[in-house]
Amino acid sequence: MGEENNEIKATEELDNKVNRLIAEKINLHTCQILEKGGALGYEPFASGVFVKKERTYYILTASHVLTPLVDGSKDLYINATGKQLPILGDIEITEIERSGNLDIGFVRLPEILGFELEKTLCPLDFYKIQIDLESLPRSTQYCVLGYPIENIKVESSRVITGSTYYLLQPAKKETYNKLSIPIDDFLVLNYRGKGMDMVTRENDKTARFHHGMSGGGVWFIYIWNEEDVVNLDYQLIGIFMERRVVKFDVMVGNRLHRLINRLIDTEK
Repeated sequence: MGEENNEIKATEELDNKVNRLIAEKINLHTCQILEKGGALGYEPFASGVFVKKERTYYILTASHVLTPLVDGSKDLYINATGKQLPILGDIEITEIERSGNLDIGFVRLPEILGFELEKTLCPLDFYKIQIDLESLPRSTQYCVLGYPIENIKVESSRVITGSTYYLLQPAKKETYNKLSIPIDDFLVLNYRGKGMDMVTRENDKTARFHHGMSGGGVWFIYIWNEEDVVNLDYQLIGIFMERRVVKFDVMVGNRLHRLINRLIDTEK
């Protein structure tokens, strides 16, 4: 891929390129999950990633996000342009307590729902999911993006919500050990407390911004030089589950190999 990532200097031009990639690509793969309630009719609940494998559409998200839908305690919806689409389809989730705290799941959407959602979002091609993470560098190229529950406002009787992202660095192996988090199944990222609001384009340092981001993607942004031109690409490497503040301040995600293997098995 040309020069190594750590040889590329941080510049305003590079920052702008990264921000555009997130806004124009990654953000359009990310869906906001709503529940009914509140004065506005629907309330932000969680996040997910819209994926397409050949002709089949999926929502990848956290198990705890889908659990209310499975047990019938809530109906959940996807926020689309001008409408809220009910989440329907075949659901697979981990049993968190029985699976070593794995918190991940997916919905296989009916084709008609996938078609309708594609009018608002751009599905992530299945080949852009990465499960081999051993060669990724320890740099601030890990992106967590989702929809905070408090990032909501009303303008001219329209409900406007927005996503937020963090660019983070992975934790060291010692952090996994001290938190008793298996490195083979989880991603631990050092939390720095500053998110970028995709609506206002402003930084927000408040701790509230991770609530509602559960189920959103953990992404890796590749950066390399080729003939003196900085190039960018990205892959989905995990699903965000929670922020933890005991001993360390970290954001924790699920790696994807178990989910992808199960997804492929269900297609056989």
